[in-house]
Amino acid sequence: MIEIELSRFILVISVVVVIIEYYRTHRVTGGSLTPGYLSILILGQEWSLLVSVGIFTLITFLIMRLFVMRWFLLTKPWVYGTGVLVSVVAHSFLNITDSLVTLPNAFGLVLIAGLFVTPGLIAYDLTAQGIRKTTTEIVIITAVVCVICLPFALTDALPDTPIGNFTGRIEPDWWWIAVSAAVISVLALRMARGLATAGYIGAVFLVEVAFWDSLLLLLLCVIAARLIAFVSLQRFILTPRQKFQFSFLIGAIVTWTVIYWGNEWGWDAASRLDAFTLEPLVIAGLLVSDLGRNSIWRTILGVGSAVAFVVVQLLAVSVNPWVGAATAVVLFGIVLLLARDALTKLFASVGLAVDEGKLWRPNPSPASPS
Repeated sequence: MIEIELSRFILVISVVVVIIEYYRTHRVTGGSLTPGYLSILILGQEWSLLVSVGIFTLITFLIMRLFVMRWFLLTKPWVYGTGVLVSVVAHSFLNITDSLVTLPNAFGLVLIAGLFVTPGLIAYDLTAQGIRKTTTEIVIITAVVCVICLPFALTDALPDTPIGNFTGRIEPDWWWIAVSAAVISVLALRMARGLATAGYIGAVFLVEVAFWDSLLLLLLCVIAARLIAFVSLQRFILTPRQKFQFSFLIGAIVTWTVIYWGNEWGWDAASRLDAFTLEPLVIAGLLVSDLGRNSIWRTILGVGSAVAFVVVQLLAVSVNPWVGAATAVVLFGIVLLLARDALTKLFASVGLAVDEGKLWRPNPSPASPS
C-alpha cells in the first residue's frame, strides 16, 4: 500500500503540474485533482480501482451524451453536476464497492469517494472539451506526476507515517449512502441556491471525523490558508479556475504542514486527521477556495446544510432499512423543493430545444380510424 505522506506529496505535486499545464494550454483534466488521484492509484498498484474509474467514466459519458445532452439544454454548471450525479447513481445501483474496494478504513474513504465522483468530473470534461483533448491532458499530466513521484515511491525520501488507528463515525458499508446523500443535497444547495459546500463530499469527511478538537484544528488551517491566499492572490491577475487551483494548493499545503507537526507533537486532534490520507488536505483546500468565492455565512450555511442531510440519512439507516428508505424519500423531497425553480427552468428547456430544432422526437402515430 502507498504511504500516507507519499500520497499527500503526489496530490500537491499533481496540482502544481495541473496549474502549469492549464496556464500553458488552458486545457482541463477531468478535475484539478483527477491526475493526482489516478497517480496515487497507479503508484499504489490499485489496479481494480483504476479499471473501475475507467468503466464508470465510460458509462457516465455515454449516459451524458446519449440521453442527458440529447434531451436537455443545460448550462455548464448543471452539466457538471449532472455528470457527478450520474456517476454516483451508477455506483450506488451496481454497488461496485462491495466487490472492488478492500482497503482499510483509514485509507479507503478518499478512494471510494473519488471512485464515486471522479468519473463524473472526467465525463464532464470529455463532453465539454472533447475526448481527444481531455484524454491527452489526463494521460500526459498523470504520466508526468508518476515520473516525478516514482523515485520517492521507490526510496525512503519521505517520512514513513503509519496508518492511524482512528476509526471514523461512518460504517464502511454505509459510505455509498453518505456520498449519495451528500452529492444529491449539494446539487440543490450549490447549483440551485448558490451555496458553498466544500465540494461534493466535504460533508462526508466532516461527519466521519466529527470530534470538536479535530474540526477546530481543521478550521484554523482553513482560516490561516485563506489569509495567505487572500494576500498572495492580490498580486496576480488570474482566471476563476486559476484562483481555485492556487487557493486549493495553499489550503492543502498549510493543512499538511499543521497535521504533520501536530502529529509529531502528539496532538490528538492532529492524529485523528492524520489517520485519513487525503481528505483533510482536499476538504481544507476546497473550503479555502469556497471562502474566496462566497461569503462566510453562505459557506457556513451550505456546509452545515450538507452535513445535516448526511447525518439525518445515516441516523435513519442506523435504525432500520425501512426508516432509512422513508427518510431518503423525505430528504429527496426537500432537495426537490430547494431546487424547484432551477428544475422548472431545466425541464422547460426541453420544450425550447424541440422548438428550436435542436432535438428530434418521433411524431406520434396517426390515430387509427374508428
